[in-house]
Amino acid sequence: MTEDGKRLRVLVVDDHQVIADTLASILQVSGYEATTAYSGEQAVETAITSNTDVLITDVVMGGISGIEAAVRILRNRPACKIILFSGQAGTANLIEESEAQGYDFEIFNKPVHPTVLLNCLAAWQVNPTWKCKPLRDDDQRRRGVGLRTHPSIPAPALAR
Repeated sequence: MTEDGKRLRVLVVDDHQVIADTLASILQVSGYEATTAYSGEQAVETAITSNTDVLITDVVMGGISGIEAAVRILRNRPACKIILFSGQAGTANLIEESEAQGYDFEIFNKPVHPTVLLNCLAAWQVNPTWKCKPLRDDDQRRRGVGLRTHPSIPAPALAR
C-alpha cells in the first residue's frame, strides 16, 4: 500500500508480451495494481499518465532502452521506484551512461523469479528508501533468492 492507503501501482515493461503479461498477473494476484507496456516509449507515457509507483522493466528492447525509459520517468516522477532486469550481457555501457547522468540502477539477471520482485515491493512498503540489490550469482545459488533481504520484513515474506 502507498502512504495514502492505496495499492502500489506497478508498471511491468517487456517487449516480450508474454513475460510482461505473466508478471503483471502474478503481481495482481499478490495485491498490486499492475499494468503492462511493451516498449520503452509506451512505458514512459503510461507511467506518467497513470502515476506509477514502481517500474519493473527489461533493459534491452526495441526503441529506447528500459534504462532510458526509467530516466525519463524519474524526471517526471522522482519518487518512482525502479527495478531493471536483463537477459543480455551487453548492458554495462547503458548503466555507465545512466551513472554519468547521476542515476544508480541495479540490474537483475533474467529470468527473475517473481518472489524476488515481490520481496523488493514488500521491502519498499516497509522502508521506501530501501535499495533492492541483486545478490552475487554464488549467493543466489546458495540461498535460492536474488535479493538482499530487508531486515524489517518477517521471514515468511521472504523467498525460501
